[in-house]
Amino acid sequence: MTAYKFIFSPDAAVKSILYFAIIFLTVIIFNTIAVSKYKLIDLIYGGRKNESLKIRSTKLSVLVFLVSIVFLGTAYALVLKNGIININRTFLWSIILGTVGTLLFFFSLSGILTKLVQSNKKLYYKNLTMFVTRQLTSKINTNFISISVVSIVLLLVIGIFSTGYSMKNILSADLRETAPYDVSFYGSNEEENHETIYESLPLSIKNIDAISHEYSIYRGDLRYKDFPVDYSSLSFNIGKRVLDCVMFSDYQMFLEMQGKEKNDLPGNEYFIIASGDVYQHIAQQFLDRNVTISLGDKTLQPNGEVQNIKLSNSDSGITFVVNDAFFENLHKSPERVLNMICKTGDGSKELQEKLNQYSNSEDYQEKGFWYYSSREEIYATSIAMKAIISFLAIYLGIVFMVACAAILAIQQLAQAADNKERYALLRKLGAEKKMLDRALFVQILCYFLLPLMLGIAHSIVGLTAVNDVMMAFERVNVMDSVLIPALFIIVIYGVYFGLTYIGCKHILRKDHY
Repeated sequence: MTAYKFIFSPDAAVKSILYFAIIFLTVIIFNTIAVSKYKLIDLIYGGRKNESLKIRSTKLSVLVFLVSIVFLGTAYALVLKNGIININRTFLWSIILGTVGTLLFFFSLSGILTKLVQSNKKLYYKNLTMFVTRQLTSKINTNFISISVVSIVLLLVIGIFSTGYSMKNILSADLRETAPYDVSFYGSNEEENHETIYESLPLSIKNIDAISHEYSIYRGDLRYKDFPVDYSSLSFNIGKRVLDCVMFSDYQMFLEMQGKEKNDLPGNEYFIIASGDVYQHIAQQFLDRNVTISLGDKTLQPNGEVQNIKLSNSDSGITFVVNDAFFENLHKSPERVLNMICKTGDGSKELQEKLNQYSNSEDYQEKGFWYYSSREEIYATSIAMKAIISFLAIYLGIVFMVACAAILAIQQLAQAADNKERYALLRKLGAEKKMLDRALFVQILCYFLLPLMLGIAHSIVGLTAVNDVMMAFERVNVMDSVLIPALFIIVIYGVYFGLTYIGCKHILRKDHY
C-alpha cells in the first residue's frame, strides 16, 4: 500500500457524463413514444384500471411455461456437457436458450400464478389473497423483462462472489506446499549443451549455503490413451500425451529437500506423483485398476498410494517414478530443472537479493537457462492476485447486487405510490391495518423471491460448470465456499427487501390508512 496513489481520470469522468447523458436521452425518447400512444382520458384514469394479462388463455400460458422449462433444461444440459472453457456454438446456444427460457418463464408466470391461486377457493378468498395475487401478477406482467434481467444478473452475482471467494482461499492456502523450493531454474536439455544449469549460475548464487538438485523428465512411447483410465474429469484431451517419468534417485532427492521420509521402490514396481485433486483422481485409477506399464522387456506394477510431491515450483500433472535401470529405454525431455533450497531463512532472503541483482545485470542476457521461478516472487504474486481478485469480486458483486435489489425496490415503491387510493379504499371497506401490512409484506416478499429463486437455479448449474474447470487446475471446490457469499447476498438482498417494505408501508399509511 506504500505505492498507493489517488488518481482522477478526466477521460473516465467525461465518458461517465457522456454515457449517463445517452441513457437519459434514450429514456426520454422511449417515454415520449410510450406516452404519445395513449389518449388523454387513458392517462387521467389509467391508475384506476387493472392491467389485463398478456396471455389470456390458460392453455397458452401453460404451454409457454412448459416451453420455458424445456429451454432452461436444455441450456443447463448444454452447459454441464460443454463446460464454460470451450466458447463454441454449443456454449452460444446454451446462453441463447437460457436467456429466452428465462424471459418466457416470467412472461407466462403471471397467468400461471393467477390460475393456480384461483383454483384453490379457500386460499383465493382468504383475507386479501385475491388483491395480493392481482397486484403481484400485474407487476410481473408489466415488468417481466426487467425481472428476467435481474434473475440473470443474480446468476452473475452469485457466480462472481463464490468464484472470487474460492480463488481467494486458494491464494491464502499454504504457499510452502505450492512452492516448496526457494527457486526452480528451467533450462534446455539439448545434447550440444553439456553445461548444467548449476554450472552456468554466477558465483554469487553458487556460494549461498543451499541444497540443490538438477534433474530431467524422461519420456518413451507410452501414451495415456493406451491405458484403461477415465480422463473425462479433465477439461482438455490428455490421451495423446506421453507419460512423464523421473528417476527413483531424483525422487529420493525431492523427498530429502522437502523434509519427507524416504522409501524404497522394488525393481518391478513404480510410484505415481500427482498434484491437484483432478490429477490425483486420475492417478488413483492406475492404482485401483492395477494398471501395468511396459518399459523395454520389463512390466512394472503400481506401488503404494498416489503421492502429492512437487517436482518444481511450477510443477503440475502426473509423473511416474521408476528405477534408474529402466531409463535406457527412455529419452530426455527438452526441459531440464534445477531446484535449490537454502538451509536458513537468511539464506533464502540473500538468494532472492542475488537473483534480483543477477536478473538486472548485463550477464543475465547470457544466462544458461530459460527462466526461474522463486518462492518469494510466487508469494508476492499470490498476494497481489489475492488483492485484485478480492477487490473485483467484492466490487462487481456489490454493484450488481445493489443494482438488482434497487430495481426491484424502485418498482415496488412506484407501485405503492400508484396504489395509494386502492389501499385507502380497502381500509374504508373494513380491512384492518395488520391485514393490509401482511398483504403488502407478502406481495413484496414474492416479488423479491421469484427472480432470486430462478437466479439460484441458474447459479447451481453455472457453479457446477465452474467447479469442474477449477478442479481441473487447482485443488479447490467452489461449492465448499458458497456459504459465506450466500450469506452476504442474503444480507444485502434482505436489507433492501426490509427497507422497501418499510418505505412502501410509509407511503401507503401516510394520510391514507
